[in-house]
Amino acid sequence: MPKSAARPLSRLEANLITKEEYLMLKANLSEKITELEERIATLEASQNTAAAQPNEFAEHFRQYKNIDCLTRPLLVELIDSIYVHEGNKITIKVKFSDELEKILALQNEKKPA
Repeated sequence: MPKSAARPLSRLEANLITKEEYLMLKANLSEKITELEERIATLEASQNTAAAQPNEFAEHFRQYKNIDCLTRPLLVELIDSIYVHEGNKITIKVKFSDELEKILALQNEKKPA
């Protein structure tokens, strides 16, 4: 029995609530548990569907998997901007960084622990 469901039972046993109040609380908690289980199932199904569908972004950039040299067309397609700061520090802003982060996160989730 989940912890939250045990609380009304202990209140009933301690005569803090009536049997009718207990039954009402139990029904409410059971309904919430069912709703949450359904929501979890929906989210898991959605996640599995999204992971199974080919990612157009990933498919498009798969061709750049083994880059040997950096060319101008490659820079134009992949790099948004390059900033050179004082002290020879460089900041490179990659195009599609949000999509890259999503792909990396999905890959990390798929790796066995």
